[in-house]
Amino acid sequence: MMVTSKKLNVVLDIGKTNVKLNFVNNDNKTVKSFTTQQKNINKFGIKTLNSNLIVKWSLDKIQKIEKTNQLDKFVCTAHGTSIALIDHNNEEILACTDYEFKFDQFFDEYQKIAPKFSESFTPFLEGGLNIGTQLYYIYKKNPNLILDTKYILNYPQYIVWKLTNNFVSEISYLGCHTHLWNYKKNKLSSLVNKLGIKKKFPQIKKAWETVGQKKIGKSNLQIINGVHDSNASYLYFKNSGIKDFTLISTGTWYILFNQKTSLSNLDPSMDMLANIDVFGKSTPTMRFMGGREYDYLVKTFKISNNTKPLSSFNYKDFLIYPSYAAGGAFIKKRINTGLFKKLKKGEVYYLICLYMAFLINFCLNKMNSTNTIILDGPITKNNCIMKILSTLRDKQIVLKNKKYVNIGIIGTGAVAHEHLRRYRDINNCSVIGVFDIDYSKSSQFAKTYNIPYIFHSLSELLQCADISGVSVAVPEKLHYEVAIQVVRSGKAILCEKPLTIESVESAKLVEEVKNFNQINMVNFSYRRIPALKVAHDLVKEGKLGTIKHIDATYLNGWLTHTVDGDWKTLPHQLRRLSTEHGSFGVLYDLGSHLIDFVTYVAGDIVKVHCETKTLPKGDVEKIDDYIFDSNDSAIIIAEFKCGALGSLNISRWGTGHKRRIRLNIFGDNGALEIETEKSEDQINLCLDNDVINAQFISTNCPSVPNIYQLFVKGISDNVQPKPSFIEGHNVTKILESCYLSSKRNETVEIN
Repeated sequence: MMVTSKKLNVVLDIGKTNVKLNFVNNDNKTVKSFTTQQKNINKFGIKTLNSNLIVKWSLDKIQKIEKTNQLDKFVCTAHGTSIALIDHNNEEILACTDYEFKFDQFFDEYQKIAPKFSESFTPFLEGGLNIGTQLYYIYKKNPNLILDTKYILNYPQYIVWKLTNNFVSEISYLGCHTHLWNYKKNKLSSLVNKLGIKKKFPQIKKAWETVGQKKIGKSNLQIINGVHDSNASYLYFKNSGIKDFTLISTGTWYILFNQKTSLSNLDPSMDMLANIDVFGKSTPTMRFMGGREYDYLVKTFKISNNTKPLSSFNYKDFLIYPSYAAGGAFIKKRINTGLFKKLKKGEVYYLICLYMAFLINFCLNKMNSTNTIILDGPITKNNCIMKILSTLRDKQIVLKNKKYVNIGIIGTGAVAHEHLRRYRDINNCSVIGVFDIDYSKSSQFAKTYNIPYIFHSLSELLQCADISGVSVAVPEKLHYEVAIQVVRSGKAILCEKPLTIESVESAKLVEEVKNFNQINMVNFSYRRIPALKVAHDLVKEGKLGTIKHIDATYLNGWLTHTVDGDWKTLPHQLRRLSTEHGSFGVLYDLGSHLIDFVTYVAGDIVKVHCETKTLPKGDVEKIDDYIFDSNDSAIIIAEFKCGALGSLNISRWGTGHKRRIRLNIFGDNGALEIETEKSEDQINLCLDNDVINAQFISTNCPSVPNIYQLFVKGISDNVQPKPSFIEGHNVTKILESCYLSSKRNETVEIN
């Protein structure tokens, strides 16, 4: 009996070392995964892989999962250069070969009949890394095996045959440094004709075509043709929006793909070649056995998973030479391991990471890579290598894993620069486009930060398929008209605070994001300080008892000092002082932060009484067309839903303070204090016995992701984070009520 109506797809991922069987839902999330390893078998004096056992193991796991889940499709992706031989009775002669077997006994002879590099774009590789070498070895050693062969199958298509009894070929595997494919004529190569084996390759089907069915329980499992693993990764990114990129697919091998590399620049002596993608298009490639290389080094020097790399040491006398694994562009050498005995484990680990990053950098240079770099596979878990590589390629965007997020920024003011900097700290994120109503500002912004897309209009940005998330960094009065267009485009949106000026607008945005079902956030950045998260949890858990009083303050002092620069010369500061330029004063600017800050911990505000003030700026009343008529100080008396009374103080006249947010919350069982200017990850608590002694104890708080990290993660995982437009709407309602209160000099209830 089925317990769910949702179908799962089955993906068999066969690597050279590890084999994974993943069960994936319709949202492309793996809900169940199993792992085993390849093993070697010797037959006819040839080392093969335990392909039969892999099939049996897979079917066993599939049958178990099918008991509680309906299954839809099955696809296999596998490492390259492996073949199986099937006889005329449709019986297996030889299971999938192991390319690390020494197939090159007749290498000199083989070179004479193998296609030239200009035909196959495949270098002569050691062992069995050319399928042509394997076939020639079998032909010379045991000609009867070739004569008895009806079909030559690649690894994914061997799995397909085992499940369906149908025989097919697939182009990305046939063209994977095999010597079997003529890239210029887009057909099987001259070698196939010379060996007389053209008819032994089954009909080529597309990688995504259904080849047959396999009845398992109540499920009719649709068997898809399958694909070479690195080409599968390359296909994913080609279909995911980025038009121009270099892919580094990692596992046992590190394989670089760059469509922009000219085939004429490929150097076969450097293990540079052309793959062929699933559409039949040649794809310039370079490779080295990076996974094997890395594993060798960490095992040699006994590096554990919890070793922390230490970069601050004198390593001028130490050098690691390539390489220890087969393949690649490098000459084999061994390091003097004795030298490394002088170093700490963390220092050695950093050298290993440095070495691997330089190997990758070398290959990127050989591939003439100037476009976006995407790393996929196990290397993305090594932050040290990622950081070094990002430094080495500082003129390029470097992304990691398949869950990358491309951001477009609307606006180029000071806030936009902050957004840009924050996004660049996130490894799987990149800012790739910018729009400002002033095109010259867009151009300068893009030039400064090496952003590839400059848009002439907002609609042009919103139509860009490469962009999945948008940062709205325009003045407050423009938030609604810009945000509503972003929302209706279907793209994820991070809007600067406040969400809107009027609550009728913010309510409309809340309604619209529900209709379009997209990720939405408001940039209440201070909500994500560690101490505030702890305060929120303490109040929610009732550790302070019933909240009685709240005291909160947000001060900055740029009107009295020049820590942030002389405001009289800074347009973005002048704008904050002028209603003509869209400012609603310190009430909406700093006040939006403070209100979110307080309500996140203490809950909703139901009543406000607000006073605002615009104080003289010395003897200067205006600069250029900036008239200083926007409020610069505000005091809010607030009644909270929990019954507590609170005071919120906001001012730009906080002499001696750069950005000070203070929050005190007093309950009948305890109290807490937060002072961000002193520490964002420390909270002062007065709880339990400390209440009797009137003693506050400082506590350090665990780190939390910032707004930008939450936004990117929300997009990549398709999970709605907070603060969302709902929280933004609530803040706007309070701000609007405060504004009305200050104008009318009366208490206003929050609707």
